[in-house]
Amino acid sequence: MGNSLNIPFPIKGLDENWAMDGQPPLTSPDLQNVRPRDVQDKRSCGGQRPAVRKIMYWWDYPGEGGDLGLPANSPIIGLTQVTAVYYASIAGDSGTSYVDPTGGDPLWDGIVLLMANDFNHEIQIYSFTGNPIKEVDLSIGAMTTAGVVVDKYGHIYAAVGDSGDEHTVFKFKYDGTILDLADYNAVSLSVAATNKKDGVVFVNTGNTLRALNAGDLDTTIWSKYTGMSDFNEIVQLINSDDLILPFYTFSGTAVKRVNRIDGSTVTSYVGDGSAMTVAVDEENNWLYKGGGDRAATKDYVYRFNLATGDFINRFELTGGNIKKLVLHDGKVYAAGERADDNNTIWKLDAALAGIEADYDTGDTVNDMRITSNGTVYVVGINAQNEDLDTGNVNVLTSALAYVESWSVRAGGTILKIANKVL
Repeated sequence: MGNSLNIPFPIKGLDENWAMDGQPPLTSPDLQNVRPRDVQDKRSCGGQRPAVRKIMYWWDYPGEGGDLGLPANSPIIGLTQVTAVYYASIAGDSGTSYVDPTGGDPLWDGIVLLMANDFNHEIQIYSFTGNPIKEVDLSIGAMTTAGVVVDKYGHIYAAVGDSGDEHTVFKFKYDGTILDLADYNAVSLSVAATNKKDGVVFVNTGNTLRALNAGDLDTTIWSKYTGMSDFNEIVQLINSDDLILPFYTFSGTAVKRVNRIDGSTVTSYVGDGSAMTVAVDEENNWLYKGGGDRAATKDYVYRFNLATGDFINRFELTGGNIKKLVLHDGKVYAAGERADDNNTIWKLDAALAGIEADYDTGDTVNDMRITSNGTVYVVGINAQNEDLDTGNVNVLTSALAYVESWSVRAGGTILKIANKVL
């Protein structure tokens, strides 16, 4: 058994004046980023040196400090342990790693269902293979509006509202733990979590678009009156600092592109009919809109130039009420109603030249997501259990071939589905 060797911390500091065998006790010829006293334990045992520059969090100081939103006199943070890396700017992605400061699990992958069941709301969390992880009762009844998203760290944001005055944004961990919530006096129709770098959640509360601090949902970074109460989605662009808002309107502007830093309008996309849903192909500079003349039971998928807002072309889908557009591998997937009141998933090519595949889902479809491997998840009400009003998840291949169907716990209607942003 070997003898233990005691190596004390060099509390007398740096001394480079001696040969190795003559080094004075409690000194070192080479030190980096340390100091002799631990500021947390308040004892001489060694610790990290303090910061040498100011650490600035732009979301704590909205509207100050110029383009970056930073204050002139922000606090100095003493370092004792480095557990997170933050950005100081939201003006572009520098590629620096972001470590989630609130403990999200970057290894979790799965889907989240927002349910209406027995005049209540629930969050139901599953793995991609249908394994149930957690069910959370939100205790809000008579739902009129809903939205749910998952950020790339596994945090879940749900916006729910009822016909009274209960309109709440929740934040969860993937295991169902409620991390935060905030109540508003206006209906929350939609929600978008950041998939970039700055910990911001965007929420539609009535006629107002709000940017919230994801670490404290009571903190509003900015709010912007939109003049339109009915937009069902908020789509955050990946390669720019903008958001896309589709509006439920039958004339004039159907889609707006707004700056995510201050909410100002960047581009408008004017088209006939409403915009129930949008999908964006940033690489090819295209924006797709789902909507049209529902009174004539006709819906269209429109294609616009993403940068300029110019209309390019459209494709008619016989029926009406397109619920969701999703892009995957250069194809446009649309979920909606057919003229015979059945629901269908259509697969279109990127140029909107024709239908490549379709799948009849039976009864009501409410939402759809596609994962990175091409698996299609469609949610709504199971046609085989229509009388029971039982929600289900249909699982399809990217070619719209049936794989399986899940009957979710506790029945009810699935209103929204979200999958983790990878």
